[in-house]
Amino acid sequence: MSDFQKVAFDTPKLASMFKEKGVDIDDPNLQAKVEAHRNSQHQEWVKEVNSREKDRFWRFSLFSGGHESLFRFSQWKPAMQPNERQARHLGEQAWRLAKKMVNQPLNVAMFGDPGVGKTALSLAIANYLEDHGQRAMFVSSSELTSLYDDHFENYQHQQKIFNTLNFMKKTDVLILDDFGTEGGQRDQHGNLKPIRRDFQKDLLSVCSKRYDSNNNRVLKSTIVTTNNNIKDLNQLYMPKIISRLIPGISEQQLMFTDMQDVRMKG
Repeated sequence: MSDFQKVAFDTPKLASMFKEKGVDIDDPNLQAKVEAHRNSQHQEWVKEVNSREKDRFWRFSLFSGGHESLFRFSQWKPAMQPNERQARHLGEQAWRLAKKMVNQPLNVAMFGDPGVGKTALSLAIANYLEDHGQRAMFVSSSELTSLYDDHFENYQHQQKIFNTLNFMKKTDVLILDDFGTEGGQRDQHGNLKPIRRDFQKDLLSVCSKRYDSNNNRVLKSTIVTTNNNIKDLNQLYMPKIISRLIPGISEQQLMFTDMQDVRMKG
């Protein structure tokens, strides 16, 4: 008789309860079955907690215009592009990176004109990683910087900036969308004017939490989409930000060359 069954027999009320529930306390495998049930309940609880945690991070996303965007790899349609071969290659490249990022955090950069699918594939990667237990967050650079315009006078914007930056530091996967579009003004020499300093300072703080400079390794995955080239980004941002965000490995750079705007093509 197991210790579990001894307790059941020594406690009449407990033994009676087991019998009412149809539990055979003489079953030699009873203790193992109870433990298996407990483990199953614990796993369901952990699954529910993780699901709520992922939802919590996603709710702090900042989408352009406030319109939430979702995308899966199954929705990628290379045939919509005149250069179908290149579009297929980009989808496959993003898919390989997503599989790798399940076990190894990476930085990924997507370069190209507006409407060519950068945001879609970044969302597909994030969706894939969410399905594998990671927390993801989407942040439009222009939406975030717009909060800085009046944040000294607007307490709600101050609080939203604080919360957004805090979650950006912690999330397993961060999409930084349309990086660089919050700038755009050029001086008389044609050089882009740097992004506002307070935003750069806060963004550097986020990057420093996601990247281990001492050991030159990524701690949490960041996906950057941008309409700018590297030269433009270096004019807009301080070097420390670019070095922590933009990977120097070609495998982790998706170049949307020869791609056309497909936003109005369904």
